Amino acid sequence: MSKSHCSYPQNPILVGACFRGSYNNSWVSGIMKIVESCKAAGLLSPLMEEDGGGFIVRLFKDNLAEDQLSKLGLHERQIRAVLYLKEKGSLRIESIRKLIKYLIELRLMI
Repeated sequence: MSKSHCSYPQNPILVGACFRGSYNNSWVSGIMKIVESCKAAGLLSPLMEEDGGGFIVRLFKDNLAEDQLSKLGLHERQIRAVLYLKEKGSLRIESIRKLIKYLIELRLMI
Protein backbone atom coordinates (compact mmCIF):
# COMPACT_ATOMS: atom_id res chain seq x y z
CA MET A 1 0.00 0.00 0.00
CA SER A 2 2.95 2.35 0.45
CA LYS A 3 3.81 2.28 -3.26
CA SER A 4 1.91 2.33 -6.53
CA HIS A 5 -0.47 -0.61 -6.83
CA CYS A 6 -3.60 -1.79 -8.59
CA SER A 7 -6.83 -1.42 -6.69
CA TYR A 8 -9.65 -3.93 -7.04
CA PRO A 9 -12.51 -2.97 -4.72
CA GLN A 10 -14.23 -5.88 -2.97
CA ASN A 11 -17.44 -3.86 -2.66
CA PRO A 12 -17.80 -1.37 -5.56
CA ILE A 13 -20.99 0.19 -4.11
CA LEU A 14 -19.27 0.99 -0.80
CA VAL A 15 -16.15 2.28 -2.55
CA GLY A 16 -18.32 4.51 -4.78
CA ALA A 17 -20.07 6.00 -1.76
CA CYS A 18 -16.76 6.59 0.02
CA PHE A 19 -15.30 8.18 -3.09
CA ARG A 20 -18.25 10.58 -3.39
CA GLY A 21 -17.81 11.45 0.30
CA SER A 22 -14.04 12.02 -0.20
CA TYR A 23 -13.12 9.30 2.31
CA ASN A 24 -10.76 7.42 -0.01
CA ASN A 25 -8.08 10.10 0.18
CA SER A 26 -8.15 10.03 3.98
CA TRP A 27 -7.64 6.25 3.95
CA VAL A 28 -4.55 6.56 1.76
CA SER A 29 -3.12 9.43 3.81
CA GLY A 30 -3.87 7.42 6.97
CA ILE A 31 -1.80 4.52 5.66
CA MET A 32 1.05 6.89 4.84
CA LYS A 33 0.83 8.39 8.35
CA ILE A 34 1.19 4.91 9.84
CA VAL A 35 4.28 4.21 7.69
CA GLU A 36 5.82 7.62 8.50
CA SER A 37 5.12 7.23 12.23
CA CYS A 38 6.82 3.83 12.30
CA LYS A 39 9.82 5.24 10.46
CA ALA A 40 10.02 8.24 12.84
CA ALA A 41 9.95 5.86 15.83
CA GLY A 42 12.80 3.82 14.37
CA LEU A 43 10.58 0.80 13.76
CA LEU A 44 10.34 -1.43 10.73
CA SER A 45 7.74 -0.52 8.12
CA PRO A 46 4.42 -2.20 8.84
CA LEU A 47 3.35 -5.20 6.80
CA MET A 48 0.05 -4.54 5.02
CA GLU A 49 -1.90 -7.29 3.35
CA GLU A 50 -5.37 -8.21 2.16
CA ASP A 51 -6.72 -11.39 3.70
CA GLY A 52 -10.13 -12.86 2.97
CA GLY A 53 -11.62 -9.53 1.99
CA GLY A 54 -10.16 -7.78 5.05
CA PHE A 55 -7.12 -5.58 5.46
CA ILE A 56 -4.39 -6.41 7.99
CA VAL A 57 -1.71 -4.02 9.24
CA ARG A 58 1.06 -5.71 11.24
CA LEU A 59 3.23 -3.46 13.40
CA PHE A 60 6.60 -4.64 14.67
CA LYS A 61 8.13 -3.57 17.97
CA ASP A 62 11.82 -3.03 18.54
CA ASN A 63 12.97 -6.26 20.19
CA LEU A 64 16.43 -4.77 20.66
CA ALA A 65 15.24 -1.88 22.83
CA GLU A 66 16.89 -1.67 26.25
CA ASP A 67 13.70 -2.54 28.16
CA GLN A 68 13.11 -5.59 25.97
CA LEU A 69 16.68 -6.79 26.52
CA SER A 70 16.27 -6.35 30.28
CA LYS A 71 13.16 -8.54 30.20
CA LEU A 72 15.31 -11.28 28.65
CA GLY A 73 17.51 -11.23 31.76
CA LEU A 74 20.62 -9.81 30.09
CA HIS A 75 23.22 -8.14 32.30
CA GLU A 76 24.06 -4.47 31.82
CA ARG A 77 27.28 -5.29 29.90
CA GLN A 78 25.40 -7.62 27.57
CA ILE A 79 22.75 -4.97 26.97
CA ARG A 80 25.42 -2.37 26.17
CA ALA A 81 27.06 -4.78 23.72
CA VAL A 82 23.76 -5.50 21.94
CA LEU A 83 22.92 -1.77 21.73
CA TYR A 84 26.41 -1.10 20.35
CA LEU A 85 25.91 -3.79 17.71
CA LYS A 86 22.50 -2.38 16.87
CA GLU A 87 23.95 1.10 16.37
CA LYS A 88 27.23 0.21 14.63
CA GLY A 89 26.22 -2.95 12.79
CA SER A 90 29.31 -4.93 13.83
CA LEU A 91 31.67 -5.46 16.73
CA ARG A 92 35.33 -6.04 15.93
CA ILE A 93 37.94 -7.37 18.33
CA GLU A 94 39.85 -4.06 18.10
CA SER A 95 36.76 -2.21 19.30
CA ILE A 96 36.36 -4.64 22.19
CA ARG A 97 40.01 -4.15 23.21
CA LYS A 98 39.67 -0.35 23.13
CA LEU A 99 36.46 -0.52 25.14
CA ILE A 100 38.02 -2.81 27.78
CA LYS A 101 41.11 -0.58 28.01
CA TYR A 102 38.89 2.47 28.43
CA LEU A 103 36.81 0.79 31.16
CA ILE A 104 39.96 -0.30 33.03
CA GLU A 105 41.31 3.26 32.88
CA LEU A 106 38.02 4.57 34.22
CA ARG A 107 38.16 2.19 37.20
CA LEU A 108 41.74 3.22 37.97
CA MET A 109 40.64 6.87 38.06
CA ILE A 110 37.86 6.22 40.56
